Amino acid sequence: MKNIRKDPNFLFELRLGQGIIIWAFDGGTYSSGKFKIKTEVRQYSRVIFSRGHLCCGIPAVFGFSPDGLCAKELVLALVAMKPGDTDAEYFQDYSPEQLAWAEKWSDQINMIREYRYCDASGNPKKES
Repeated sequence: MKNIRKDPNFLFELRLGQGIIIWAFDGGTYSSGKFKIKTEVRQYSRVIFSRGHLCCGIPAVFGFSPDGLCAKELVLALVAMKPGDTDAEYFQDYSPEQLAWAEKWSDQINMIREYRYCDASGNPKKES
């Protein structure tokens, strides 16, 4: 595998244990002006979600950066989505294997997200 950090669009990497690695990439901006973050999710050497299958956006305003705490918290929230968290249409592009993976790992990823990136009330920590 090539060195992903040399990709000019690479933003950050999140290692969650159990072989789960999430890479985030600059995806430009949405028409709303938000930074677009494309993700790739792997577990060990297996690609779970290919780059760009899961995307999210953060405000492109002072205090937010595409590689800051807010972005990392949002990426983990995105990856942790499972059926029942939102409307069924959201998951229409998931394969049966991706749905099973989301069901299995969602709660653990959410716990990691809260521990790393949320305050005692469960709200995202503020950027410093």
